[in-house]
Amino acid sequence: EKIGPLAGYKVLEISQYPAGSILGMLLADQGADVLKIEPLIGDPLRGSTEFSVWNRGKKLIKLDIFSSDVISALHKLISGVDALIENLGPNTSTSLSISYNDLKKTYPQLIYVTLPGFPEGHEYEHIPPDEHLVSSASGIYALSPSGEQAIEGEGPSFHELYYSSTFAAITAAPAFVAAIFHRDSTNRGQQVTVPMHDAMYQGMGTALVRHSERNHGRHCLLYTSPSPRD
Repeated sequence: EKIGPLAGYKVLEISQYPAGSILGMLLADQGADVLKIEPLIGDPLRGSTEFSVWNRGKKLIKLDIFSSDVISALHKLISGVDALIENLGPNTSTSLSISYNDLKKTYPQLIYVTLPGFPEGHEYEHIPPDEHLVSSASGIYALSPSGEQAIEGEGPSFHELYYSSTFAAITAAPAFVAAIFHRDSTNRGQQVTVPMHDAMYQGMGTALVRHSERNHGRHCLLYTSPSPRD
């Protein structure tokens, strides 16, 4: 039996990107019963360290969310949970009839957490919540720290850490808890929207890209591939 502040709460995770998986992990760590939908062919990350970490404490069910008869199956699952984590591409939830507007009348107590790449009305709102795209747009993969000139001969600072996805999940987790407590007091659900791009700015700083005390030199200090001579 799970223990923790969220013990007894049931969460359905429908996620195609890391942000939703990380949020589900954080809620499961606090005792929530998290059921994650996995593609019939298996998660692309299955077998990786990321998959093992992000899906700890969850129950996994394989389901083709793009099949013709999936809508009824999804609604059956949603009817048995307290909350839904949605981390899909733009307009996918609407096409599946599982957007908050689709669900709120039938399930007025549902907490609906969505993690889009960009907020509604943003020029990039059509872009999926992909780690690399959001990090590029928010400046994490920068040519130089804010206010400094780019260094000749150097390119963007790509790295393998899921900063944008992680900050979105960390931001959404306490918002989820607040929404659950509010629901318990009022019997009213709500939508919690945490765009990855907006959440990223909580953690941005020159230390994410290069050492704060360095003014020049290579940017890729968080992850550096060994050279052929090493």
